[in-house]
Amino acid sequence: MKHLLPDHYSNDHHSSVPITNSIVFSHVLANNPDLTARLLSTLTSLSISSLSYMEPEKSSSSSPDAKAVRFDILAKDDLNRLYDVEMQVYVERKLGRRIRYYQSRMDSHSLTKGKSYALLPDRYILFLCLYDPFNDGKPISEFVTQKKGETDTLDDGSHIIIVNCLADLDRYGDNEDLNCIIRYFKDGTVSDSLTMELDKAVKEFNGNGKERMTAMTYEEELIHYGRNVREDTIAEMKDQVRKEIGDRVLNEGIDIGKQQGIEQGIDLGIESVALKLRNSGFSNDRVSELTGLSVERIDEL
Repeated sequence: MKHLLPDHYSNDHHSSVPITNSIVFSHVLANNPDLTARLLSTLTSLSISSLSYMEPEKSSSSSPDAKAVRFDILAKDDLNRLYDVEMQVYVERKLGRRIRYYQSRMDSHSLTKGKSYALLPDRYILFLCLYDPFNDGKPISEFVTQKKGETDTLDDGSHIIIVNCLADLDRYGDNEDLNCIIRYFKDGTVSDSLTMELDKAVKEFNGNGKERMTAMTYEEELIHYGRNVREDTIAEMKDQVRKEIGDRVLNEGIDIGKQQGIEQGIDLGIESVALKLRNSGFSNDRVSELTGLSVERIDEL
């Protein structure tokens, strides 16, 4: 069977697998703790002098029947604060609930039997998203547990940070260090010392033929999924969206809204697939061929 590679791989053994590839991301961060500490310092606004523990692609499950979690990067700093750093390429419509589950898995391994809750470390979960998760153009959003209707926060040590790598930096980009990180993850632009060092590490990874092939195989899995997307996945997705969105709106008793809900749901699903394919290296023309979206619409994603 002929393998279909992304456009930027075609017949070019010097092509580079980007940092947004899950394998590259985990490898670069795990093998460069100083760079990871600098990255985390910028994203969290914390002073992080060093990381005492780093583990890439760690799987976690509470029982044989429980859903397992694979963390991209788990880290601990010199003050015992815990970090989970995730690279999120495709649109995750249940991101909040996914983060909730990740939190539970981190906490279950943070405190041993008989220990006081006071020993539970502060925890930071960070998602770098290659889409705008809240459609607000803002580069970063942080969440803490807060008393409803008031400013008081619960001292549970929980912090959630979501980075929008498609942020409107012209409007909201008042933190240049953060801007540099976002530009690099968005399109590979190197604009400061941190992104220069990250890019150097990515190039070193790509210089290792075996590791690069592993990352490319991961990309190919996404691509083979995309090859049959119109024949299989889109049809199944439309049926599911019709059922979920249609039924929800029907229960509200709005016939016009029902039809609009169906169409919007289908569009959202197709756009999610298109974004995933584009971020895997397909040209906009090829994504348009596979999904039926216009090139102009793909440009806007």
